[in-house]
Amino acid sequence: MKINITIFTLSIFFCFLKSPSLIFLIIALIALLIYSLYKRNFIALLFMILGLLIGQSSFMEAQKNIPSLSKGFINIDLLISGFSELKPDGNYEIKSFYTTLIGTNLNVLYRSQTVNIQGYANTYKLGNRLYSKIYVKNYSIKSEGSIIFKKICQLRNYIEYRIKEIQNENVKALLFTLLLGNTNFIGYSSSQAFKMTGISHLLSISGLHVSIISISIMSILGLFAKKKTSFIVSTISIILYMAIAGFGAPIMRAGIMLILYNSLRLAGVRTSLLDSALYSIFIILLFDPFQITQVGLYLSYSAVLGIYFLSDPIAKKLHFIPSPLSNSIAVTLSANISTLPILLYYFKGISLLSPLTNIFIIPLFNLITILCFFAMIFILTGIPVSNFLFEPINILWNITNGITDYFSMVPFSYLVIKNFSAVHFIILYSATFFIFFALPWILYKITFYTLKNHFKIS
Repeated sequence: MKINITIFTLSIFFCFLKSPSLIFLIIALIALLIYSLYKRNFIALLFMILGLLIGQSSFMEAQKNIPSLSKGFINIDLLISGFSELKPDGNYEIKSFYTTLIGTNLNVLYRSQTVNIQGYANTYKLGNRLYSKIYVKNYSIKSEGSIIFKKICQLRNYIEYRIKEIQNENVKALLFTLLLGNTNFIGYSSSQAFKMTGISHLLSISGLHVSIISISIMSILGLFAKKKTSFIVSTISIILYMAIAGFGAPIMRAGIMLILYNSLRLAGVRTSLLDSALYSIFIILLFDPFQITQVGLYLSYSAVLGIYFLSDPIAKKLHFIPSPLSNSIAVTLSANISTLPILLYYFKGISLLSPLTNIFIIPLFNLITILCFFAMIFILTGIPVSNFLFEPINILWNITNGITDYFSMVPFSYLVIKNFSAVHFIILYSATFFIFFALPWILYKITFYTLKNHFKIS
């Protein structure tokens, strides 16, 4: 099944591929086709065809949502594929495929609607793709979307209204970020400090936040409830959290992966992190193939694969450090190593202090996430959220900002590599494979045959 899901994923990736520098992917697909026919693995062939059909259909839908390469007034029908995010200037922003809508009163629009948009478009080419930014002057709803997405939109608007009432700007920004996935209210200086220190992933709702919430709920309920009850409540909470965050790509990946993993474990089925990752990416791409274009997907799954394959070898090298700390360092390093080529390829730079700052900041951010989640519960139940939650959140955020500001001022802490190409991408991943897998095997064989010849072992 693993090879089938891999083929399915690569097939969808192929449909969105335009960069000739990634020609190796075409070769990989041809190789997979030959493999399927040679091994008579027709299930794999079906997965490839399914991936190509779904991927091509999604790609064509995304292309229809982009106005022609021009600037000026347009009148176009668009399929909405996201939820609105409030901006500090009072406007709303909706990211829908390759198009970004900006305007007032867009908060009533939601995913799955078809809307006629009238406004001024600025369509531009970035790399090999067309992107469009439309400043909406007027719109009319052509067809209503899913009732589920409509209710989610209403729920998000209610939480947004309650958050806007909060006076403390730090708490307001964090609740927007960690509940609604809206980072527009995080200050520029904080965003830059997080980027320079390699912890900007903490500002995007992802596996870390979902795991912390799930573990916290199951730990609390585990004191007086059965394991099955704790799991059910935790799962419902995660689904609610995913909905409030607008079913954004990062939280969808993390939520589905965690629910699958816990479900299989609860059912007594032995599973691994790798199995959960593969099943989750299959489900995500089956229902939303456009996710294959998101850098966040590559970062999420490369981090998971890095933790799965590299954390144990690294932890063994850190045997001289106490177990809890060595495991934490190993997980951090493995995630950083596995995402390094992607960060360099897409963002042309990395923080050299990332492993260190993650160790300091993640525990603080875990507490912030838990407090923000309970604040959300109070908001939904109508209970007044007072300073007994806001003040600790504010204090923890100020401590976090102080640490990131300090580390961001360290000279040469951020490395910029502007000319990092697809070739360098492949070389770096190949080097990682060689260092962690091929080299130990080679050294083992050399040692074995040396000892064999020395002691004349037959």
